[in-house]
Amino acid sequence: MLTLAFVGIIFTSLIFLVEKNWPLALTFYIIASIGFAGANVFYDSLLNKISTPERRDFISSLGYSLGYLGGGLLFLITIIIYQKPELFNLPDKNIALKLSFLLVGIWWLIFSIPSLFFIKEKKEKTTDSFIEFIKKPLNKKIILFLIAYWCYIDGVDTIIKMSIDYGMSIGLSTSMLILALLMVQFLGFPFAILYSLLAKLIKTKNAIILAITGYTLITIFATFMNNIIHFFILAFSVSMFQGGIQALSRSYFSNIINENESGKLFGLYNLVGKFATIVGPFLVGQTTLLTRNHRIGISSIIVLFIAGLILFILSSRETKDAKGDSSLVNS
Repeated sequence: MLTLAFVGIIFTSLIFLVEKNWPLALTFYIIASIGFAGANVFYDSLLNKISTPERRDFISSLGYSLGYLGGGLLFLITIIIYQKPELFNLPDKNIALKLSFLLVGIWWLIFSIPSLFFIKEKKEKTTDSFIEFIKKPLNKKIILFLIAYWCYIDGVDTIIKMSIDYGMSIGLSTSMLILALLMVQFLGFPFAILYSLLAKLIKTKNAIILAITGYTLITIFATFMNNIIHFFILAFSVSMFQGGIQALSRSYFSNIINENESGKLFGLYNLVGKFATIVGPFLVGQTTLLTRNHRIGISSIIVLFIAGLILFILSSRETKDAKGDSSLVNS
């Protein structure tokens, strides 16, 4: 985890040195992204090692909530530096923008240090080779959940990544869009924790179902949005569910897998997550192109939430115990 994180840190920071060379900047960005994505595989798999099954919803949610808080603070700092470079004795906005990448690298490094000293991990013997592992059929419950997760998280990530473009397409100003993003980041901090408490009351499965349903309603509301008030209502609604659905999906998965294979299976979980935001933008783009209507385009991702909801319900009803032998049910 730390090795890959340091790769991400170094190459994110190196973007600061790039001068009008987009291929080099793109190369650094790709390597940094690989470091980030790779580190997250092992970061997520540590959930099983540092918490008990009863605490995983809360620990996972606390991780996401602090991530939203830290990300929001750094985002705010970089926006202030970019908007007011003269306050920091910077010559122009271009230098301020480049400096933001260096700040991200430094921030990432500082908050990676505690895991170096405070996470104690037992060494485990690996009995399967990689080829043996990928040949081993997965439990049906795991398969259904991963397909469901791929569907609904694709919808969630599409909203995250395309919300600004959609807001601009209906005429909202850049400053208001940035303010809405900051609101989502900072409100994501308490709502992620509150959602874990909700999961304790109504069970994790039902909390995830509620979040998927909430995102479906959010998408419907987005199709009728036409002013800045609507956009802030939308941002507030997203902040209620975003951290919750991400954190509880992770903790739910951690509780249905064999703990001895957490690193491997979380690799698969993250692979599925990284392949999200493919179908969603394609649906939005193609539907918008065909109908010439942004609102109809954004409504198309409702299909992903409905498919994800149905498959998740089916996976949660699967009676086989996924925490036993992962080869119980042949895919």
